[in-house]
Amino acid sequence: MRSEDDRKTTTNSRIWCRYFAGYETKDREAVAGLLADDFTFTSPYDDHIDRKAYFERCWPNSANMRSFRVVKLFEHGDEAFILYEG
Repeated sequence: MRSEDDRKTTTNSRIWCRYFAGYETKDREAVAGLLADDFTFTSPYDDHIDRKAYFERCWPNSANMRSFRVVKLFEHGDEAFILYEG
C-alpha cells in the first residue's frame, strides 16, 4: 500500500507535467491555474520573484519553447526543484 507521501509526490509530479505541457501549448491560463497565489520562482536570472513578476518576465519566453525534458525533479512538502532542458 502506498503512503500518503507517495500519493502526494505522484500528484505533484502530474501537476508539473501539466505545467510544462501548458508552456508547450502556449496555454497561459492552464499554467496560471496550477500556480498558487503565493507562488515564487527562482532561477539563475530571478531570485524569488512573485507570480506577477514571473508572468511578466518568464511567460513571454514561452514563444521560444517547443518542448521540455525534465532532467531531475525533487519534491519536499509543498516545494519542488526542477532541472529541465527546454
